[in-house]
Amino acid sequence: EPAPLTSVVSVIPPTENETDSEEVVNAETSSAPVARTRTAAALIWSWLSLASTPLILVLAAFLRESGASFAQSLLIVSGLIFSTSLLAGFGAVAAKRGSSPIAVVSRAAFGVWGNVIPAVLILVVKLSWAIALVVFGARALSPLISNQPWFSSLSSQLIFPDEFNATMFTAVSIVLIASLVAGFGGIIMLRSQQITAVFCVIGLGGIAYYVFSSNTISSLQQGNMLKGSSLLDLAILGFAIFGFTVYSQSGDFARKLPVETPGAKVFFISFVSTLIFPLALGVIGVVWMFMSDKSFVLLLTNQFISTIAATTPIWVFIGFVVAVGLSVLQLLANSLYSLVAAGSAIGIKIPRAVAVLLFSILVLAVTLASSLLIATSSLLSLIIELLALVSVVAAGYTGIVLADSLLRSRAYHEVSLTRDYGFYGRFNVANSIGFLLAIAVGFGYLNGTGIASFWAGYLGDFTPTIYEFAGANIGIAMAFGLALLFPVIFGIPKIKDQERKLVELDERREELKEYLDTAK
Repeated sequence: EPAPLTSVVSVIPPTENETDSEEVVNAETSSAPVARTRTAAALIWSWLSLASTPLILVLAAFLRESGASFAQSLLIVSGLIFSTSLLAGFGAVAAKRGSSPIAVVSRAAFGVWGNVIPAVLILVVKLSWAIALVVFGARALSPLISNQPWFSSLSSQLIFPDEFNATMFTAVSIVLIASLVAGFGGIIMLRSQQITAVFCVIGLGGIAYYVFSSNTISSLQQGNMLKGSSLLDLAILGFAIFGFTVYSQSGDFARKLPVETPGAKVFFISFVSTLIFPLALGVIGVVWMFMSDKSFVLLLTNQFISTIAATTPIWVFIGFVVAVGLSVLQLLANSLYSLVAAGSAIGIKIPRAVAVLLFSILVLAVTLASSLLIATSSLLSLIIELLALVSVVAAGYTGIVLADSLLRSRAYHEVSLTRDYGFYGRFNVANSIGFLLAIAVGFGYLNGTGIASFWAGYLGDFTPTIYEFAGANIGIAMAFGLALLFPVIFGIPKIKDQERKLVELDERREELKEYLDTAK
């Protein structure tokens, strides 16, 4: 008599571990349960911890300093936050459908083997974002250490300059705390997100009260209109840094939702959670900058914490500093957490805590080495250059994966995302060519003039007047637009065929289930 048949699908009770990281495993052979989140509402805390960051005030000050008018600044801030919220919603739905991070879901677009190069490149992009965050965060928070009475005596015992010592102490503290949160993951990550969200909202409320109680609308300045190319430059670079970063991390929060969770609900929660508070703070920041003198704006972009301390009451300053500190820590913790997920997509199969430790050491080493060897002003300019360069790669990757996911009407087949003999195959030639071509065109029309980007713009040399109308960063937009087109033009028949086969598989599974129920 044959052995009784057993089901390979087990019902897993919900747990509180709402953000823990899991390796993508074969669902047919693994017996390890996957802890699912209870409801889609758990996404609210994850998104609020990112969306309510007070660092948006720096963006408002940067727009004012760049010469944009009041109306143009409001337009850029509103458009940037709205488009970023859309990407957050789309990425969350895609990750929910595949129960995997975006770096794994992208295997459906590129093929299981074809995804290797894009996944490696996006891992480098995420490392660049994390390093830039540590540099900016350490620079903003270092005055809190350098102004302490014990700092001078301690710094005098070291061989490095005082400025570097303050940056080093701040960066080490930030990375250490963030790596502990990311390394533990699970409920620790969730609680840190909740604490960060609450304190950020309180700090933002204090800033809003101070702005509108100590300033008058009559002092609001309109500013001069910025020409179209410069305005487009600011918009594209802001969208590249914020939008692509949020999209690449969106799967880390939504991938553990049950597949049967309505996609509309996941999209709505993600969209609203990343829209309301950043939009309100962005508008408040723009209003504040245009009610203040330009000297205040210049000080705010160069000495963030010190300027707030000198211009606001002590109760506002304390709440603001707590919000900024927690925000930087949480942003870095989420970046390290996302790096681990991206590493698993290229086959890095080590425990999460070890992976977080290795990535933390790498990020900290690069940050400290660059801060020691490069002057502060040159380092910030170099980081902006590098962010523009990696944004071209992120634009090509996001365009392909976003278009592919929007063309699909059903959940991904999880096993096929981990096996080259599955529905998605080894290579998707059209999307792989489109990705590489989008990057080539993006670099070709990126008007780089600095140390790191001098070689870019090789296609723009044939039509140099394009930069006068479209701006120096038009290559990022070209890469994103071209990447969006390839799945639409070449991928629809293939996607429809894959989904037809998935429907047939579901029908056979239902028939088998009915047969087994009858046999019982």
